[in-house]
Amino acid sequence: MRLLIVDDELWSRQLIKKVIHWNDYGFNELSEATNGEEAITLLEKYPFSLIITDMRMPKVDGAQLLQYVREHDYSCEIIVMSGYEDYKYLHEALKTKAIDYLLKPVVKAELVSAVKRATDIIKENQSYEYIEEILRNEDLKFELNKYYELKNIIYKALITVDEKKLLTELDQLEDLIKSKEMNNQLSEFIYTDMHRFLIRLEDEYNLEGAINHNYNAFNFTSLQKSLSMMMQAIIEKDVYKKVQILDVQKYIDNHFTESITLADIADIYHVSKEHLSRLFKKQVGMSVQQYITNKKITYAKRLLKKHQALSISTVSVMSGYIDVQYFYRVFKKETMLTPIQFRDKNINIIQ
Repeated sequence: MRLLIVDDELWSRQLIKKVIHWNDYGFNELSEATNGEEAITLLEKYPFSLIITDMRMPKVDGAQLLQYVREHDYSCEIIVMSGYEDYKYLHEALKTKAIDYLLKPVVKAELVSAVKRATDIIKENQSYEYIEEILRNEDLKFELNKYYELKNIIYKALITVDEKKLLTELDQLEDLIKSKEMNNQLSEFIYTDMHRFLIRLEDEYNLEGAINHNYNAFNFTSLQKSLSMMMQAIIEKDVYKKVQILDVQKYIDNHFTESITLADIADIYHVSKEHLSRLFKKQVGMSVQQYITNKKITYAKRLLKKHQALSISTVSVMSGYIDVQYFYRVFKKETMLTPIQFRDKNINIIQ
């Protein structure tokens, strides 16, 4: 994979290059640019998996670079950097293409966490091609959709510390995996996806040691054990967080494919819905619900364009809409097209 570091400050670029062993994360080619203009020139020549960019730069800044990447629909993930005084820049970056933010000067632990998140998303996107191949060979749409529905409910049970609900849904997931209709390849995808999901939650809640990172030893028993340990750790942990809207945005970015609500987020940050709503709209310029909707629909559009073998109902549940008809209504309201019309319009576009 290729990494592009964009920053007008030499010391910052050198720090990012040296502070991480990039080969350990699968990045074997590193490129640099001193501003967005140089970065665009490189993007026109090479495919990059990850871009780490400063926001305040001469000529073409980070915001303009993100706009270019978004308009040209490049398949790359972006981490943005900026100083504390540029919070407005960071809010805008998270609203669009960026998946994470770093405050300068960059701290190694925060950079590592952001890179893990980026590589996780890259691998997740690659796994969709694997799913497409499975669906082309066998009709497993029902089983795939059912998995995403169960995953959604399992997540909700976990964050609301509903142990009874968690155990019930895990039983259903086990029945699904062991059903005679299940394909071994799809079972493998489910385990891989759940393992990724758990690692993401472990990092997010700072619950080190809550799961087994050895994927080769990961099975349904270890999945049950990991979720039980994670729920217990969440119960015991002092989870009080002073609400920072940038962190709320990042939380939504990590979980918009689940059925999260304003009430869920308010509970996590121990604030009232009204306070969170006012603060979020003041800083981000839109409501929490609109921000979630934008993320879901942008994601759905990407799936519709890039993964033709995924049915509309599968795209719906993967985007966090269990009710397909509701997904149709929201999608048409946001894009002026139905999902089918959107796919037909983009089917011949080379990504």
